[in-house]
Order: sequence, then structure tokens, then C-alpha cells
Amino acid sequence: MNYDIKKLTLSDRDLFLQFIKSVDKEFTPSLSSHVDLNLFANKVLTIGHVISILDNNRISGSIAFYANDMITFKGYISFIATTNSMRNQGIASSLISLVIDEMRNAGMTCVGIHTNNPKASRIYQHLGFKVIYTQTYPNYIRQYLEMNLL
Repeated sequence: MNYDIKKLTLSDRDLFLQFIKSVDKEFTPSLSSHVDLNLFANKVLTIGHVISILDNNRISGSIAFYANDMITFKGYISFIATTNSMRNQGIASSLISLVIDEMRNAGMTCVGIHTNNPKASRIYQHLGFKVIYTQTYPNYIRQYLEMNLL
């Protein structure tokens, strides 16, 4: 497989938005049920950062994060997804590792992530994240996990 890793900019907004829409329904609940996807894409590309895996100029995996809280020095991963064809190949773990390096370089001392996906939670824990709290909803369980970067 031949792919590129790219830090997206606002000029990549349509490409990123297309990807978000393509994976939207794979989240429980769907992202679009509680977030305006257009506003999210604009916000994260303007205030945050997005790193994507591109295969033939199409996003196969992407991670969005913030590393700009210079009061608490906590970074936050707000989105991570891969296409079905790229799953179980270590793409998410690789993206998270890249982001952890970016967070450390930005001076963050901790990184957090929410997930409603038990498989994703196991991946995050395998990478060193610790469950901070769990919330139970009628159709899913939501966890917040953190990793100390010191």
C-alpha cells in the first residue's frame, strides 16, 4: 500500500468534510445527530489540527485534535476514524502516536479522548490511556480516557 500522511489545512476542508460524512453513521450516536459537520470541520481546521492518511488523494484515516490549552496544558483528540477497508491495520494507533508527539512538542502534559466504542477504548488503553470516567446511556457507554505525557 502506498499512502501519504498529510496535515490538513482549511484548503482541504471539502476533502475532510467528505470523509467525515462517509464515516458519520459508524459512530454511536452518529456525529451528525449532535454536531453540525460543516461547523466541526471549519472549527478543527481553523483552531485545531487534522492529520490524515491519504490513499490516491482520498482520506483513509484521519485524526483531529487540539493542543492549544496553555493554562491546563491538556490536549484533546476530538475525532478519529478510518474507512472500513483500512481497519485492523494499525492506522488508528499510528495516527494517535503521531498526535502524541505533536502534543508533546506543543507543550501539552496530558491528552484526553472520549469514545463510545468499546474496541476503540481497548486500543487507547493498550496505547497507555487510562479510563477517567464512564457514563451509561440507553444505547451505548461513553468513556473519557487520558494519557499523561510527562
